[in-house]
Amino acid sequence: MVFIIWCVIFYYGERASNFNGLFQLIKTSLTNFDTKSLVVIGVAIALPIGVLIHQLSVVIKNWIVAKKYIEFSDHPDNISGKVDYAKDSNKYYLERISNLNSFYYVRIDNGVIAPTLAFLLIFIGFDISINCNWLILVLLIAGITVCYIKRIHDEIKIYRSKLEKVNPFRAYK
Repeated sequence: MVFIIWCVIFYYGERASNFNGLFQLIKTSLTNFDTKSLVVIGVAIALPIGVLIHQLSVVIKNWIVAKKYIEFSDHPDNISGKVDYAKDSNKYYLERISNLNSFYYVRIDNGVIAPTLAFLLIFIGFDISINCNWLILVLLIAGITVCYIKRIHDEIKIYRSKLEKVNPFRAYK
């Protein structure tokens, strides 16, 4: 849905430099269409697009980001040793690491990849010039998102080191 929202913003944003103008343009356009049909079409389109965006995010995380920051790797060869899953502390650390990876995906999927693909679709596919205000908004959101990834990385490192202390094995090859 985030991708579709960005597409709408970029498409109608050519003629609107603020949110009020954007909402008025969208409202005017919706009165010309059957709103229920648009919602159904939007949801039907959003599901496969969301899956594709997430798969792109997985590829970027595992093929690019994990090369520099091994803590982000999902590949089992990067972790050696055995973890006692019955220990409450291990369950906690593994759950936190899993949650942090989910936070990573949500931020990258919605804060970077979805707006970038929406921009490319509208700019290239529809040959519409994008209003500078919306580009600044996207860059600001993407910048904040990427900065937060550093925090997620640091937290994963902490939980992996705690997991290693509880289970004495070399955590990374």
